[in-house]
Parts: sequence; C-alpha cells; structure tokens
Amino acid sequence: MSILRSASVVSGATLLSRVLGMARDIACASLLGAGMAWDAFVIAWRVPNLFRRLLGEGALSSAFIPVFSGERERAGREAAFRFFASVLTLLSLLLAAVTAVGVLLALLLPETLFGTGAAGDKARLTMDLLAILFPYVFLINVMALFMAILNTEGHFFAPAIAPAVLNVFWITGTLVSPFVSEDPAERVKVVAAFILAGGVVQMFMQVPFLRARGIPLRPRLDLSHPALKRMLLLMFPMILGLAPVQVNLLLDTLIAEAFIPGDGANSYLFYGNRLMQFPLALVGIALGVVAFPLFSRLAKAGRRDELSGKFREALRLTFFLSLPAAAGLLALDRPLIELIYEWGKFGPGDTTATARVLFLYAVGIPAFCGLQIVTRLYYASEEVKTPVWTGAAMVFVNLGLNLLLVGPMREGGLALATSLTAVLNLLILVALVPRRLGLASLWGVVGPIALSAALAAAMGFAVYALGGFLASRFPETTLVTKLMRTLPPVVVGAVLYLGVALLLRLPETRTLRRR
Repeated sequence: MSILRSASVVSGATLLSRVLGMARDIACASLLGAGMAWDAFVIAWRVPNLFRRLLGEGALSSAFIPVFSGERERAGREAAFRFFASVLTLLSLLLAAVTAVGVLLALLLPETLFGTGAAGDKARLTMDLLAILFPYVFLINVMALFMAILNTEGHFFAPAIAPAVLNVFWITGTLVSPFVSEDPAERVKVVAAFILAGGVVQMFMQVPFLRARGIPLRPRLDLSHPALKRMLLLMFPMILGLAPVQVNLLLDTLIAEAFIPGDGANSYLFYGNRLMQFPLALVGIALGVVAFPLFSRLAKAGRRDELSGKFREALRLTFFLSLPAAAGLLALDRPLIELIYEWGKFGPGDTTATARVLFLYAVGIPAFCGLQIVTRLYYASEEVKTPVWTGAAMVFVNLGLNLLLVGPMREGGLALATSLTAVLNLLILVALVPRRLGLASLWGVVGPIALSAALAAAMGFAVYALGGFLASRFPETTLVTKLMRTLPPVVVGAVLYLGVALLLRLPETRTLRRR
C-alpha cells in the first residue's frame, strides 16, 4: 500500500507530463513532420538524454539513495546532509567542465568534417542543435540529485511534476517558432532554446522544497568523506551496468542514420518510442522510483524476507498494469498514430512507418517495466556486478539483432531488436535473483503473471476486433472519426480487463480497490 500510495503521486504527475508530452509531440509532428530537421533534433537530443539516463537518473541516483539512507541511519540526518552537500559540489564542478567541453566541440568542429549536400546540411544542423542543448546536461543531472534526496525524504511531487514544466516550455517553443522563421532548421533551433530555458526552471523549482526540509545547498567539498568514496565506488560499476542500454540507444540512432536511406528513420523511432514511453513512465518508472528507497531501507536493515516479499509484490503489480498496456498498443497501433500524429506535415506514409515501430516497441513494454523493478533491487542490495555483466552482454546481442533486422525491416527492425534484448535481459536478471541476492525463489509470481498475460491477450483480441469494425464504419480522416475508431476500444478494453480481474479476485485488484 505504501508503494502504491507514493506511486500514485508520481504516476499522477507523470500522467500530466505525458499528456503535455503528447500535445508537444503532436505540435512537433504537425510543424516539422518526419524530415531532415526533426531527424537532426532527435540525434542532438540523444546526447543530453544519454547523460541524464546514464548518470543523473541512473548511476547517480542509484548509488546516492542507498548510501544516503545508510549514512542517515548510521550518523544521523545532519551528517547525511553534509554528505549530500559534498556530492552536490563535486557533481556541479564536473558537470560544468563536461558542459563547457561539449559546447566548444559542437561549435568549433571544422566544416570540412560535415561533407557536402543534404547529409552535410543535416550534420551541421545537428551540431548547432547540440551546442544549444548540451548545457541541459548540467541542469538535468543536478536536478536528478535534487530529486533523489527529495524522494529519500519522502517527497515525490515536485520531482515528478518537473517534466511537465519542461513540456510546457517545449510546447511554447513549438508555437512560437513559426513566427520566427519559415525555415524548418531555424524553427527547430527555437524549440531547442526553449527546452534549455525549461531545464533551468526545472532545476530551480526544486530549491524551495529542499529548503523547506532543511536540506543545505551551501558549497562543501570533502573528498575524503567515507560516504562519498562509497558512493563513487558504487557508481563506477553502475555506470558500466547502465552504459549498455544507452550505448544500444546510440547505436540505434547511428545505425538508422547510416543504414536506412533517406530522411525520417530517426523521426519514426522517436515518435514510436514516445508512445511506448507512456505506459513505461506511468507503470514501470513510477513503481521503480518509489520502490527503490523502500528496497534500500529493507536491504540496509537486513530484512531479507520482507525485501523478497515487497519485490514480488512490486513485480506482480508491474506486470498486471503493463501487460494490458502492451496489448492495447499492439491492437491499436495505427489508429493511435493516426489520431495523435497524422496532422499537418505528418502524412499517411509517416503513419505507416511509425505504427510499425510502435507495434514492435510494444512487444517489449512488460520487459521494459519489469527491468525498472529488478535492476533497482540489485542496486538497493549493492550487488552491481550482475547488472553490469548482463548489460554488457546485451550490447552485443542488440547490435547483432540490429544488423540482422535493419536490412529487411528498416527502423522496425531496430525497434524489435530493442524489445527482444529487453526481454532477454529481464529473464536473466530475474533468474539470478535467488542466487545473487539470496532471496526466496520467484516461482510464486509466474502463475499470477501468466494469468494477467492471458487476460491481456483476450482483451487485446477484443480491442482489435472492435477497432477493425469501427474503422469500416468510420473510414474518414476527420478528428471525430479518428476518435471514434480509437476511444471506444480503449474504454472497452480497460473495462473488460479490470472487470474480469475483479471477478477473478486477483490480489492486485484488491490492492487497487483499497487505494
């Protein structure tokens, strides 16, 4: 109940962010479509996001939370806050240096490296956008540390609402850009500048909540602090463990650019991934964020049986919510893309390509969500070797699948490779939990997850059939007909899944009903 209560706060704020994100993506698709300018933006935006996921929301948070929790238990709250001040000072200095180097490289690379023609124009635009967006590396990673300590202190709302603030700035930039220039390249630069402004507001809006809890923000650097050394020792293998996922994303981007002729491949991957991220954020990330401090406290206290039970509960709830989300996206891939993106410069051909990407990403949604839970269990237990080695192996698996599938399936092959790699990674990590962490066997979760999967499959077939019937009755492409082809199947699917689950009295429904 404590996990679900806190997760509902995170999930509610995340829902607002995702709704605004959907509005943002609609505006971008309508304004820029899936051409050269948006491809360049997607490539440039990948770099600050790589740092965010690898460092801020990845290794930094995963190492800071258990060490901070342990320091607070051992030496008290004030000592833990002094440790936080040292981390913040060191992080700010390192990020400032990295940001300065990144911006200078993007600005000073010689023009001869970019080549000529359309490919050279795209490369130059990518570097210009990277110079604008690179300072976001500093902003988002400092904010991630703020988010980590607020979550540890039991405050989840301000960190969770921050992405919604960024989306407001992003939407504003998209609406303003047509008044600045008719050139798509100039328009996308305006959007990038507004994103950077949103990053500044994101970071500083956490400060009042930090001060309200007495958390100091004064510079303090104690490199000899034992807790700081422990955190850095934890971070290094965590970075190695998280790096494969980010390397895979970067490889997807580079392979799409190098192996798929013409423009649009990275845009299709971006738009399809955005819809896949919706259930991942509302289910996997929300549950993972609030479960991690609980896992850390139980692991520090040596309460292994309780830790095992909480992990099994979180895993069952994750699959109970993510499986129908995946089934719904599989059944309604094209109607959803038509409704959300097919406006302005985003045409039917773009819809077909993006729907194929979304379908193949949706295959992996339960695995993506499950990984948010199981990796945090390993990090909370300070057993980082297993995620490191499995993640490193997954780089080669994903690369091999990418090269195998990109030829016959274009960008769809890259999406399928990502999903299959996530499924394999999850199976390996879950199978190794009893041996590596000394927890009870997880066979008890197989039955409930299998039942949820059966219900989700039945729901998906019903939704697909209803969607096909409505498509034959409402073939026009107006907003009303697109809504008629999409919303009724969504409502019917949700009612059907939850209704049958309630009739079967699944334990997850009892938890949801109590909440």
